[in-house]
Amino acid sequence: MSPLHKALYRKMLNANCEPDERQERMINAELARCLVWIYWISGIMMLLCLFHDKLQGNAVSAVTLTWMFIFLFIAMFTMANRLSWELTRPEHIHAETLPHYLKQYKINIFWDGVFSAALASIMGMNVIRPIYLSFILNTVFIALLKIKLYREEKAALLQILTDKLSDQEERDDEPAA
Repeated sequence: MSPLHKALYRKMLNANCEPDERQERMINAELARCLVWIYWISGIMMLLCLFHDKLQGNAVSAVTLTWMFIFLFIAMFTMANRLSWELTRPEHIHAETLPHYLKQYKINIFWDGVFSAALASIMGMNVIRPIYLSFILNTVFIALLKIKLYREEKAALLQILTDKLSDQEERDDEPAA
């Protein structure tokens, strides 16, 4: 934990000692859970505010911009954060865990696609008439994009897995010195 996090821990819990490793993991897990909730709530609120602004015929309101800033900040932070990439790196994937990882990735990409289609539809509500055509076109486009991303991720993971297996076979074939 960083010194700031440790100071916050001591201040909030009135603790005079440092958190041990188990407590740090628990704190980090709860903070990650809170971040996920804030991310999804801000995304939903942003969509609702955008939809409201479009129906009222107003420009984007300050409340909508605030929710959009929170949503995009969390999204960019998790994409650009070096530590989050270390958590999601596929180097620890084995043949047994690959189906679970791909299933979880498929679920994540589905919900991301639904959310992206809704956002694109609301943003283009005044551009494409009738409104349902905007939603259909955006849904088809984003579905195709997400299918492409899923296939690329699956191919990359299978390549990593075959490279691991071939490296392991090469090490097994080498004579012991």
